[in-house]
Formats: sequence, C-alpha cells, structure tokens
Amino acid sequence: EALASARLASGSFGAAEIDALAARVAEFHAAAPAARPDGRLGAPGAVLASALQNFEQMLPLARKSPEDSALHALRRWTEREFAARQAAFEARQRNGFVRECHGDLHLGNIVVLDGRPVPFDCLEFNEELRWIDVMSEVAFVTMDLEDRGRNDLAWRFLNRYLEATGDYAGLGVLRFHLVYRALVRAKVHLMRSRQPRLRRAEKYRLGQAFRGYLQLAGRYAAPAGAVLILAHGLSGCGKTTATQPLVEQLGAVRLRSDLERKRLHGLAPLAASGSELAGRIYSAEATAATYRRLGMLAQVALDAGFPVIVDATFLKRAERESFRAIAERSGAPFLILDFHAPLEIVRARIVERLARADDASEADLAVLERQLAAREPLTPAEMAAAFAVDATGPVSHNRWRPFIERLRRSAGGRA
Repeated sequence: EALASARLASGSFGAAEIDALAARVAEFHAAAPAARPDGRLGAPGAVLASALQNFEQMLPLARKSPEDSALHALRRWTEREFAARQAAFEARQRNGFVRECHGDLHLGNIVVLDGRPVPFDCLEFNEELRWIDVMSEVAFVTMDLEDRGRNDLAWRFLNRYLEATGDYAGLGVLRFHLVYRALVRAKVHLMRSRQPRLRRAEKYRLGQAFRGYLQLAGRYAAPAGAVLILAHGLSGCGKTTATQPLVEQLGAVRLRSDLERKRLHGLAPLAASGSELAGRIYSAEATAATYRRLGMLAQVALDAGFPVIVDATFLKRAERESFRAIAERSGAPFLILDFHAPLEIVRARIVERLARADDASEADLAVLERQLAAREPLTPAEMAAAFAVDATGPVSHNRWRPFIERLRRSAGGRA
C-alpha cells in the first residue's frame, strides 16, 4: 500500500510528495558519478541503438496490425529527432550529464516511508540501462505520471526538478527520451500479450496498455506547439502561485526570475543574499543579466517545442520587447498575463512571505516602492497581447479556461 503507484491510485500521492520526490531525485543525480566524456556508456550512438531496438523487437510482433504504421512513423521520427539533436546528445555526455542513475524510476519502484518518497530496486545488473542521461530518468517519471492520467503532477515534477538543478539544457533531449520511455513500456506490454496460455481478459488488458503507450509516444512526438507567455506584475501580486495550475494544464516549462537571479550568483533558492536594495544581486547590471539568462532559457525551451511561462516582473518595456522578439524568431505566439491586485493586498503578501522565509524572492516593501516608481505601463500593442489576471481571486484550474481558449485561437487550435 505504500508504493507510490498505489498511493497515487488512492489519492494520497500529490503535490507535496511530488515536490519531495523531485528534490530527492535532483540530489541523487547531483551526487551520482558522471560517465567518461568519451566512454561508451551513454554515448549518443548507444542512445540511438537502444531506441531503435524497441522497433526491432516490436515490429515483428505488430506486423499487419493497426499499430504497424504508427510504429513505422515513430521509428522515422526517432531517427529524424536524433539526427536533429545529435550535437545536444554529444554535449550532454561531454558536460557530465550521463550519470550512474537509478535506471528504472517509475512509480512502482518508489515507496513512501515516513512521509518521504524513496526510490528502490535500481538496475544494478545492467550498466547500459543505469548509466544514462539524467533527463532519461526524469522522462520516465514524467511519462509514468502522464500515463496514469496525472499530467498535472507530471509537469509539476519536471518543473520542480528543473528549478532544483537548473538543467534546462536537458529540454533539448527530453522529448526524445519521453518517446523512448513510452515505447519501452509499450514493448513490454506487447511482448507480454504474446505469451502463450494467457487468459483472454489478460491478453486484452495488455494489448490495451500497449496501444495506450503507443498513443502517448505519438503525442510526445507531435507536440501541440510552443508559445511564450510572460507573467507580468509587481512583486507580491501572486504570479508564481497563480500560474502553477496553468503550468500543469499546458504542460509548460516555467522560468522564475527569483530562482535564476540567485543561481547566477551561486546562491541556493532560500539563501539570504545579504544584498541591499541596489546591492550585488539586485543591481541594474544583475537584473539585466537575469533577464538575459531568462531569455536564453526561454529560447532553449521554445526550440524544444515546449510552452514557456516566464515569471518575472517585466516592469520595463524593453524587457518585454526583448521576449516578444524571441517569440517572433521562434515563430511562437506571444501573450502577456497582466497580474494586478490592490496595493494593500500586495503589501500584506510581501510582509507575510518574508516572515515565512519559504520563497526565493527577497523583495520587500522598499523594493515594491521602487517598482511602483519605475514601472512602465503596457503599450496599446502590448495590451492587444495581454490577458488581465485578477490576482485577488482563488487559485484553481478552472480560472485559466478563458485564457487557454484564447491561447488555442492564437496557436491556430494547436495548443
């Protein structure tokens, strides 16, 4: 009953457990040994060979079935995607992201002990399956949660992991690994369904699972399309809290200025910088560097085909325009979430947040006053791309339905 898979089914494995799991996996990966940059373990050729082996084993079993054409299409996609991302795979190995991982990290191999998710049963017996890109491991958890109908937890896990590690470069190979992981599970179920002396009901169940994983792989290989969304507004107006349900609904990557500002200066998310208002990490130069980093990461995520939400104040017109230019270069729709709330609520939130000391933001009331004095209103052109968000209301998935409908129209129905 303590398995994460059982806890998820019973409704007792949720956001808190996902956050703890993401932190645990991030810590494990950070401490795990890295493979040799020029070694065979995790080398790009080995990655492609493992992916193609899925098709070599499935295609003979699926011949003349309705799924045969889907498998052939996914094989062609796998070869194209690898060719397009080969330089990224090479960089991943060269830069130490191939590590001695768990290798089989799905919810059936995670148990909740004393309230903490603990992975177990790693692949000690097979070094090829264990020495992998950390993103392949992250993809397995993400895919398993989506297969179980919990897209919200899947994208929460991915974003929490990325926030903890800063490994946004891994997004370039993530989609390949998502497809690979779904196809591994498809293969296992297809092979089991062909075993002799199976009861009809079990054979049917295995066949349905095979088709479900195949369809999931197909969705990963044909994403809805990238979009760039700015979460704009004063500190304390609720951008991070309010956009969490949107991240989960869209399957989006969220970039937070508070986290990336501290990462640039080698600080942990909750570490106190000790800076004065215009000091080291909050100087104009540091702020400009933070926006440059956010822009670079947004470009990486867009290039990988993911929706992107950038959570920053964006009080200056030049800051907003630089991101509009990124969207235009990427051919992605560009939208602005314009957050607003009464100033008394914003001030109260800032005071409460500082007292809790549980958030990366160190913005205080003095910072807020500077923002109020320096902010530049949205231009008429920006207003045309803006969606007003009343930040005083409750946070829920339903509140984002009108925005998602607008986004679908902006993306031509693809989102």
